[in-house]
Amino acid sequence: MVEIAHFLIRWRYALTAVTLVLSAITLYGVTKTSMDVGYSSILSEADPYSEEVERATADFPATPSVLFAFQTKPDVFQRRALEAMDALNQRFNEVEGAIAMGSLMNSRLNDVQAEIHNRDYLIPELEELTDGDIEIIRRLALDDDDLVKSILSPDGDMALASVKFSPLTDDQAGRLSVARSVITLRDSLREEYPDIEIYVLGGVLFELESYNAQINDQKLLMPLVIGLGIILLWYCLRSLAYAVTLFAVAFATVGLTTGSWGWLDIPFNQISSLGPLVVLVVAIADGIHIVSVYAQGLHRGLDRMTAMHESLVVNIQPITLATITTSMGFLSLNYCSSPGIYGFGNVIALGVVWAYVVTLAFLPAFILWLPTNKVPKPLGVAGFIEKVSELVATRGNLLFYVSSVIIIATLAMLPLNKLDFDRYSFVDEDSDFHHVMEALREKIGNDQSLVYSIESGEYYGITQTEFLKQVDEFSKWVETQPEASFVRSYTDYLRARNKSEHDDDPAWDILPE
Repeated sequence: MVEIAHFLIRWRYALTAVTLVLSAITLYGVTKTSMDVGYSSILSEADPYSEEVERATADFPATPSVLFAFQTKPDVFQRRALEAMDALNQRFNEVEGAIAMGSLMNSRLNDVQAEIHNRDYLIPELEELTDGDIEIIRRLALDDDDLVKSILSPDGDMALASVKFSPLTDDQAGRLSVARSVITLRDSLREEYPDIEIYVLGGVLFELESYNAQINDQKLLMPLVIGLGIILLWYCLRSLAYAVTLFAVAFATVGLTTGSWGWLDIPFNQISSLGPLVVLVVAIADGIHIVSVYAQGLHRGLDRMTAMHESLVVNIQPITLATITTSMGFLSLNYCSSPGIYGFGNVIALGVVWAYVVTLAFLPAFILWLPTNKVPKPLGVAGFIEKVSELVATRGNLLFYVSSVIIIATLAMLPLNKLDFDRYSFVDEDSDFHHVMEALREKIGNDQSLVYSIESGEYYGITQTEFLKQVDEFSKWVETQPEASFVRSYTDYLRARNKSEHDDDPAWDILPE
């Protein structure tokens, strides 16, 4: 270790120059980073379900959409609530890239009801509505299973409207732009109809929530963490300059980690995006070992070069071992099937290596460059260690039994752990997301869904009566399961059309021959 320490000090300026050039190139990769919020951040290419999801997505390409939720008491079948929904119907194209929308306002009546009420749509022009008309609309809507199962709560106090859109660019900037246009429209409707509760929900909005949370953390939490961290290191090292230097090196390490990830063209996801925070801690831990031993050497009267040489000799081996074991530990997460989990491990492993490089190649030169007008006296822990050693020697048996009880008690609580990958549980309870998801779960029951793609195995097999009967039987069986709120399938549509063609006679609520 003596030779390596001598090399690091002798060639510190060359190593610093190489590190700075390499850092400048690597940090440019930060501009290439992206965020993946799709299913690919959960399922790896080798996952057995990944191929099924890809096939289903190819066979049934979904148009991205956002939900507007209208909620009021006692129900939404009041003139003001209907006017609010109609305003969205007229202004939905204010959503960037909007191409279509669906709501109660453009819900069509079946043929029999259309003939009875002499109109095609559930809700006619609002200017012509009377209280009697609204009562009829309420009855028709609440009796329509398709509406109650999808966009209307059984009590009628919440209605949903879906706005489909096509972003101008399929990247984070494009999606965030769509989300901001949705928020702008929502706020405008809220201002125009303050007596109606209006919320929005959608994938682009979840991405915007996450993005804003990161920005808020950078504006509020990050300065607080930095401030407290610098104060704590200042207290421990008795040097503000050393404390600031450690944080600067740690943040440079985070930048290098993020830039490397960008150059590798691997998108971050909701889990792996937390990796740089762990890297920050590791980088500070590496650096503080170098600086603390260096400061102790200065306090003993060593000159700066000798003190740094001693610090490197003492710390190179433990830091190297810590880097290897930490990297191996996080790389072992690659055995997990979820890209979110192993991406998190890979980001940290990469950052740990960068922390090692910066700590040895750049930090010594930077610390030696700092002027030392006053020799710091680092916070001593020798007295604390002596007291702990004395306690172990005099009360060893007691400590053993107490520790054993604590270990057994905590191990007994292992079954209380629960696995959950509900990404919406990370959302603030005050946000639209949390409110709408809870309302969907409680009022409508369609906050989560499963999709089954059933192949007939032959060309135009979906027209074969026997195949349709099997699908219909499966659909009915799924709906009887206690976990299912409702089921919608192609056979439901066929039965509804068959019933409508026979004057809504319930006897014809069967598959057509």
